Amino acid sequence: MSVRRYVVFLSALFLLSLLLSPWGALSFDLLFFGLLTAFLARFSVPLPLVGEVRLHYLGALALAYSASPGWAGLFSVLALPFASRPPSLLREAFNRAQVGLAALLAAHAYGAVGGLPGALLGAGVYFAANTGAMLLLTWFLKGLPPKEAWRRNYAPYGVTYLLTSPVALLAARLYEVPVLTGFGPLDVAVLLLPVVYLRYMWLLRRRVEEATLSMLRGMVRSLEARDPYTALHSERVAAIAQDVGRALGLKEAELDTLVLGARLHDIGKVGVRDEVLLKPGKLTPAEWEEMRSHPEVGLRILEPMLPYLGPIGSIVLHHHERWDGGGYPKGLKGEEIPFLVQIVAVADAYEAMTSDRPYRRALSPEEAAEVIRKEAGRQFSPRVAEAFLRVWEATPAWRTREAFAQASREVVL
Repeated sequence: MSVRRYVVFLSALFLLSLLLSPWGALSFDLLFFGLLTAFLARFSVPLPLVGEVRLHYLGALALAYSASPGWAGLFSVLALPFASRPPSLLREAFNRAQVGLAALLAAHAYGAVGGLPGALLGAGVYFAANTGAMLLLTWFLKGLPPKEAWRRNYAPYGVTYLLTSPVALLAARLYEVPVLTGFGPLDVAVLLLPVVYLRYMWLLRRRVEEATLSMLRGMVRSLEARDPYTALHSERVAAIAQDVGRALGLKEAELDTLVLGARLHDIGKVGVRDEVLLKPGKLTPAEWEEMRSHPEVGLRILEPMLPYLGPIGSIVLHHHERWDGGGYPKGLKGEEIPFLVQIVAVADAYEAMTSDRPYRRALSPEEAAEVIRKEAGRQFSPRVAEAFLRVWEATPAWRTREAFAQASREVVL
């Protein structure tokens, strides 16, 4: 299903549900909670892959606990600000349909059960409808399966999302029976002040994730600065892997993972001593063992971020595995090697062969491509090697190191 058809279907489902839902009388109380929802909707945190988390959900749940389903759905839609300027019709239709439908269904669930059990059920229904709609959008938009999208994009916020939902019921009840200040709207404001602060905690978490990734990229750049022969290595491997992955039909989300994994694949070399990493001659057995340890060192460096990085950890750990099982560190063979790793292995080998090293001169692009062709089925995946050679024939910028450096506006040291 295309994204456009999905959004049209979701919008039609919401409008039909809205028409069939019961409506009560419009009152000042509903207007108050509608304005409260609009205020909370202005506090948002961008998610790692697509979309954002808004405190709008607390206002929408308060509406679901205070109003009939029709008004709850309508006010949730009206409270949502435009996602972009100028507004995108498709984007606005999706955003409003999914929050409106979620609030409407939550109101139905609460009305059917009532009390705290009904509030918890309503929150669960809202969360399932809201997140389910987003998971499907991520699938259609980026080709990322819902389970993986949940893990990478929503899981870090899901528990907090659910645990704070009873605050919406408390807000609805404090409005009716104020016990803090004697004035319902003011009681609600006092209650929600700590919740608004929650947005800043979420934002801090997002900034920490971004800062950690920037730090990891900085470690890679510092590694390449130690060794002038490997300057641009990771960026060129990433460019090769991206083109080969695209030729193999990878979805956008998979390409994003592939590129980041390629950039970080050698991060474990920060743990290799300079006298080993930069040695101009043949390594001793002990030195070779130290060099071979870099995939496992890299995995240990990334370990705190693995719940977020996911498949990137396997790229770092396994990029020296061979198709015939003769690689390291685990001796994986054939399809035991994850598919993204198979791509990075070819890209890494080509980049290394066409770059000068202290102990040898670079091969020409033609000589390196011939090695890839001959090693298909032995060192490399036949399918990936074939795709690489197809892309290589098109003379991409990364075919020669000098052309890639020029395209990147970098200087080859």
